[in-house]
Amino acid sequence: MLPEPCRSPSDRPSRCGIRGVAFARALVLACTLATQVAAGAGAAAGPAVLAAASPGGATANGASAPGGVAVEQAWSRATVPGMTVGVGYLTLVNRGRVADALVGASSPLAARVEVHSSRMEGGTMQMRQLQRVELPPGQVVRFEPGGLHLMLVGLERALVAGESVPLLLRFAAGGERRVLLRVEPLGHAPSR
Repeated sequence: MLPEPCRSPSDRPSRCGIRGVAFARALVLACTLATQVAAGAGAAAGPAVLAAASPGGATANGASAPGGVAVEQAWSRATVPGMTVGVGYLTLVNRGRVADALVGASSPLAARVEVHSSRMEGGTMQMRQLQRVELPPGQVVRFEPGGLHLMLVGLERALVAGESVPLLLRFAAGGERRVLLRVEPLGHAPSR
């Protein structure tokens, strides 16, 4: 429930105060995330696997270093104006013989990028931040709605369908890997 004089997220900040505005923004974020999770509810929420490719170089989606990691289907969803959180999904295939781990990510469009895991527990979607995602050799890891995903926190602007979001993935052993997240329309659900 919103504070007494602030009955709607559209109420002016002067009527609601900072708490009311923060609550309204949190409500919009919660509704958007719920929509995104529901849109991907049919997707498998199994584990995802990441691994590194060539250190540092910019790489197009689907490319990989010989014996390294391929990044496939890297995408995000459009956000509404004023929303400061977005999501990122991708598939990583470790074609190498050495295990690695995703230990961080960043984007020039966000204050920070966090790795999160979501799963249903007792009828409620639970989300937790991960510091590390293990990448066994020969494995595929999917970041997808309802499972592993990247949270782009503190977006500088709205993500617009048709654009791309630059992303830098950091690996424990494999260095850094640059990829682009293709921004899909709000409500987009991936086909498998």
